[in-house]
Amino acid sequence: EEVESSKSIVVVTGDGAITRVVSLVVLRATTCDDHVFMQIGKYEGVEVKNTFQLPGVKREADELVSDTLARMFRTRLSLLSGKIEFVGTQRENMEKESKEYGVHTRYLRSICTAQLLDGAVVEACVCTWQPSSNAGDELSEDFVGRRRSFDAQQRQKLREVYKSEVYAVPMEDKTAPLFAWLPKDTVALLQTPAGDKVLHAWLSGLAVPRVEPPKEDASDADDAGDSEFLWASRECL
Repeated sequence: EEVESSKSIVVVTGDGAITRVVSLVVLRATTCDDHVFMQIGKYEGVEVKNTFQLPGVKREADELVSDTLARMFRTRLSLLSGKIEFVGTQRENMEKESKEYGVHTRYLRSICTAQLLDGAVVEACVCTWQPSSNAGDELSEDFVGRRRSFDAQQRQKLREVYKSEVYAVPMEDKTAPLFAWLPKDTVALLQTPAGDKVLHAWLSGLAVPRVEPPKEDASDADDAGDSEFLWASRECL
């Protein structure tokens, strides 16, 4: 299906090995206080899937980077529209096994860097933190304190990660990618094997709002008071 829709190709080497090749357009947006905009997970109806990465989408055949970027903002990053300034684009290739398909994959990434504009306010519906006892325990001082791979300052940063605002972006298929502004050094910690356990506990304690694409009809504005969404903002001062 992915190949038929021109979102990837499959290459068979001389020794019969299969390599999936995917072209991606990725956004790396930062703030003046050195926070990075990350996709931390994806709500899929009954659970939140761990997708800790920079936000990005697959580039389709005959699509320019600018076209893919515009599609990404139109479909899932409208909360940043008009709020960031693009700085440049760099290309980066990496290879690893795809978690979704279990196939060795070569990722051809076009990374678009951007900065949150001074005074810009980003608004979006947010998840609430309602941890189960297990999730709460795994983010406790005792649990994080046992992560010997982290020093005292790093452990403190991980204990506070659950305080970060998590934005939910409703999609038409009733899923919702989840985003958060995180300190750059915290991002690096969460990308480690020990940090992944903390990330899992954080995601398992998130209560995702009712997933429904926003209404475009201005006549529906009077119904806003009945919305189940909570709203939050981040301002770069």
